[in-house]
Formats: sequence, C-alpha cells, structure tokens
Amino acid sequence: MDKKKEEILGIVRSFPEQFWKAVEIGYSWKLPARLKGKKFRGVIICGMGGSGIGGLIARELLEGKAKVPIFVSQDYSLPEFAGRDWLAIIVSYSGNTEETLSAFREAKKRKIGIACISSGGILSKECENCISIPPNFAPRTQLGMTFVPVMAVLET
Repeated sequence: MDKKKEEILGIVRSFPEQFWKAVEIGYSWKLPARLKGKKFRGVIICGMGGSGIGGLIARELLEGKAKVPIFVSQDYSLPEFAGRDWLAIIVSYSGNTEETLSAFREAKKRKIGIACISSGGILSKECENCISIPPNFAPRTQLGMTFVPVMAVLET
C-alpha cells in the first residue's frame, strides 16, 4: 500500500479517538462571562467547506428540537436579521478562511455574541474566546473537531 493510502487509513481508524478528543476540547470551553445568562433569539453557524460540515450536521440534528432557530451561513456576510441577541459560531479550521473571517468581523461590528472554533491563524488571534482544535490536518478529515465543539457551544 502506498504512503498516501496508509495515511488516509490511519485518519479513518483514529476517527473514534478524534471524537473523544473533540468532546474533551469542546466541553472544557466556557461561555465568556459577558454572554452567560443571555437569552439568544437564534444562532448562526459560519463555516466553509470541511470547516462548515459540522455546523450543517448540527443544524440537521437539532431541526425541530432546538429552542431557537439555527442558521448556517457559508458567505462573506451574515443575514440582516441577526443582531445583538443572536449568537454566531464561527468555524474555520485554518483560521484564515476569507469568507469566515469576513462574517466574524461583521458579527463583532454588530455586537453579536461570538464563539470561534479554529486550529490557529488570524481567527484565533482576533477572537477572544476561541476553542482551539489540533492543527496540521486537512479540514475534511476533522469532522469530530468541527462538529462536537459546535454542539458543546449550542448546549451552553
């Protein structure tokens, strides 16, 4: 078997451990004091490509069960209806995704509540309450890391 196939098989085999590690990371994060007790009218999960898959799955799993609407945005901007009483969960594995950074900055400007999930990059530097996930993987191989922390934030 060639080296690339072995690497991919290793990632697949380690998938259960990735989810357990994501549980440890996601559920150790604490909502910032300024957002505690705040009643959000809705949630927007922002992420592109492999980084956004976790948000899409979370929205589908919680459809009809969540107490507030959950939207997924894969764009440079946020929906106009989102205001200070909303929460934006910003997910960029690299922390450098142009569209996601734009949505993050717009959320800050509108004073929307923010939680970030990233392995580094600009997003980790600019977001004061970023959930830090392990770097150096292809985002599409890190579903556990982009899904479980989203669920942890939604539970807070």
